Amino acid sequence: MFKPSPEFKGFSNLFYLELCKIVVTANVFSSLISSCPLLEYLTVESCSSVDCLEIDAPKLIFLSCQSHVSSICFKNTSLLFIISITLEVDRNENKISFKEGETSNMVMLFDSLPVIQYLEIDYYYVKVRLA
Repeated sequence: MFKPSPEFKGFSNLFYLELCKIVVTANVFSSLISSCPLLEYLTVESCSSVDCLEIDAPKLIFLSCQSHVSSICFKNTSLLFIISITLEVDRNENKISFKEGETSNMVMLFDSLPVIQYLEIDYYYVKVRLA
């Protein structure tokens, strides 16, 4: 579980951050990211308790998210040009985390995307209906 002390001021020289299999709240995640002003590469993998990722990182160029989140909001990420998002599967039940008919807020992702060069969205984020 990642819960920094009130005295924690962030990582002022950090440019690469990989968060794997941790429990972190959305507020702590947002605060951590915004307190890393030089952050260029961010990977979020199998993290729990984060429903909405808010990313405020002016130097960020790469984001990989392999975790169950319902929305991602980009703020101040004009350099971001590589994004990879994969919905995490419940390995115990071998099924996706959303229930049948449940709608993800990932559509909101497209409202906040900066100009990008590479976008990969994987595993049940896009559903095609044939008439």
